[in-house]
Amino acid sequence: MSKIGVKYIFPLTLFLGFLISSCGSGFGNRLRPTPTAIGKSNQLVVLCDDVIWESHIGDTLRHYYESPYPILPQPEPNFDLKHLRPEDLIANPVQKELRSFLIIANMKDESSPTTEMVNKDLESAANLLDDRPYGAKSGQNKWADGQILLYLYANDSKELTNAIKESYPSFFALIRKFDEPQIDAKLYLEGQNRIIENKLSLTWNLDIKLPAGWQIAIDEYPFLWLRYELSESSSSLFFYNLNYSDSSTLTHHGLISLRDSITKKYISSSAPGSYMYVNTEDLPSFYYTDAVNGMFSAELRGIWEMENEFMGGPFESRLLLDEKNARIHLMDGFIYAPTKEKRDLMQQLDYILRTASIQN
Repeated sequence: MSKIGVKYIFPLTLFLGFLISSCGSGFGNRLRPTPTAIGKSNQLVVLCDDVIWESHIGDTLRHYYESPYPILPQPEPNFDLKHLRPEDLIANPVQKELRSFLIIANMKDESSPTTEMVNKDLESAANLLDDRPYGAKSGQNKWADGQILLYLYANDSKELTNAIKESYPSFFALIRKFDEPQIDAKLYLEGQNRIIENKLSLTWNLDIKLPAGWQIAIDEYPFLWLRYELSESSSSLFFYNLNYSDSSTLTHHGLISLRDSITKKYISSSAPGSYMYVNTEDLPSFYYTDAVNGMFSAELRGIWEMENEFMGGPFESRLLLDEKNARIHLMDGFIYAPTKEKRDLMQQLDYILRTASIQN
């Protein structure tokens, strides 16, 4: 059964007038050398006392930050959480060099090492709560270069819980933005595939930043299928364009039908009668609309399966409407990795697809 999903990537906003601001002095202006932060994207250290982590506050935190990445065959969290206490950092100082921290403190608990840390970092944060229910701030490079720190603090557990709920959209966007350079560096470590980039530019009127290593599987204009093969995974991108004549193509159902018509014609396995299709009977699909460089854009996420074959995986389709030339450009990324987690692979495909734009 298909349904329209809630937008999963939230805009970076300043809510309640105080969410995101720079932290106190001392983060970026130290004279002594600091190490470079370590760790992978999507990893988040939650720095708080046990009483917070083990309470309903921690439950609320996990509910939001470990919510499923949309959409995968088996649920995988948006973020991999690791709980630490300030005393853990003292016992094992190398943990201070991790990339991403979310620091949560109850400012009424004056005996708390986390409260003491937040007061020191934010210059007596408790005094800032006189006219507001909670505080939410961001900083960087406290213990290592290339590090982000997000702070949530309040005077009681109820407001801390509200702080987690209300700050999540903007903190989500901040972390995603912070992780992008690492994703980019990993994707383009060996450079770009200029040959296929030029082909897409000349034939499809499409600019895109394609990593090295991708190979052409099918080249039959107006369809181009690219693949990137590893031992445990197969990543694919395909491109298709057609004349724009019917606005129903831009709808949720229309985009599913368009994708199915393309994959049924071009994408199959070795099994007789096989073809790819979107599973709309057993699993949801998510549809979003936006504007990209002034053009209408639609995004579809769901699960693909193969007729007459036990194969399936996640996909993301992105449609761009070039009204000036009455053309629709469809770009699609999908994964086949039956024994491997797929969140990071789909994030990489999403990143590549978001570099694409139609030439004016």
